Amino acid sequence: MLTSIAFFGQPVSWIELIAVVSGLAGVWLTVRKNVLCFPVGILNVLLYAFLFFSPDVRLYADAVLQLFFGVLLLYGWASWKKNKMGDEIRIERTRKIEWLVIVLFISILTLTAGWLLHRFTAASFPILDTALTAVSLIAQWMTARRKLENWWLWVVVDIIYVPLYWTKGLPFTALLYVLFAGLAVNGAIAWRKTFLNQTP
Repeated sequence: MLTSIAFFGQPVSWIELIAVVSGLAGVWLTVRKNVLCFPVGILNVLLYAFLFFSPDVRLYADAVLQLFFGVLLLYGWASWKKNKMGDEIRIERTRKIEWLVIVLFISILTLTAGWLLHRFTAASFPILDTALTAVSLIAQWMTARRKLENWWLWVVVDIIYVPLYWTKGLPFTALLYVLFAGLAVNGAIAWRKTFLNQTP
């Protein structure tokens, strides 16, 4: 892996640096409800898919997650364009039945995919990686569907990802997820304000 600089004694690749910048830009644009968050996000997930599949990292569930993110970003792009109120995106609450499906999805995916990765691959932290993957998929789906509560799932996931990425030798990505957590809190506040002010 070509490196550019050392960060706290760890080498940082150009791919990781560009992924960090595009990731920050994508989340910032999402907080601002700007549809450009989707093409920027697609660039970000492609870079991270390549990085996570690399022999040095081996976070296979995370790598596959990036590919699913790409599909969800395309879906979200179409959904946001369809559900605008003038220049504003319409925000919705998550219903109880949706929460039930969400909990079932996360549980089943974590147990099945986590066990498969543990049994048949050399994946690092297979159960934790898969659980974070499942929650991230749901959070991305909720973002695409303009669900207000997506931001709090992102806060939890981002905080847990920080030590995971640090231990895998991805210091800039760990720092990125600290910033993501802060942006997610900001996003929750901004989207709630939009939700309370929009016309029923």
